Amino acid sequence: MTWMPWPAALLSALFVILMLLVIWPAIRHPNRQPPLIDRNRAYPATVVRVYDTSLSDSAEANVKVEYVDADGTTQQTYLADVIDDSWLDRFTPGSIWQIYPYSPATTRVVLTGAHNDVWRCGYNLDGVYMGGMSGPIDVGPGSPFPYRPRGYGS
Repeated sequence: MTWMPWPAALLSALFVILMLLVIWPAIRHPNRQPPLIDRNRAYPATVVRVYDTSLSDSAEANVKVEYVDADGTTQQTYLADVIDDSWLDRFTPGSIWQIYPYSPATTRVVLTGAHNDVWRCGYNLDGVYMGGMSGPIDVGPGSPFPYRPRGYGS
């Protein structure tokens, strides 16, 4: 009679493993579309803090900004654009930059086309896309967000 719980435990474990194998690809589907950038209105955002990420191996968000959204709520979030070290000195606390939020709102915002002269070295979409996405891009001016970055879906 003591062997009766073992088959039930084994079947339960197999069921959990099977469900993880079925659900995980559905959540992380490579063709899943990211939220849209809300280009209907640009918001002025004030730089709150700049983080030194020069020693990191991956693209980490390095500029934290604050803006007032359409509802009048003050939001603090990070730029999805990872700013190249050669431009970070321009992002001093208190400086104002134009941003677009995602729709629906997420933990990241992007610089508007008015700042295409800013050099970026990566993107960080943690909190935008399930599981987040980040990576380096070729260093240079212009946003990686008019189009989907390489490796970001198909």
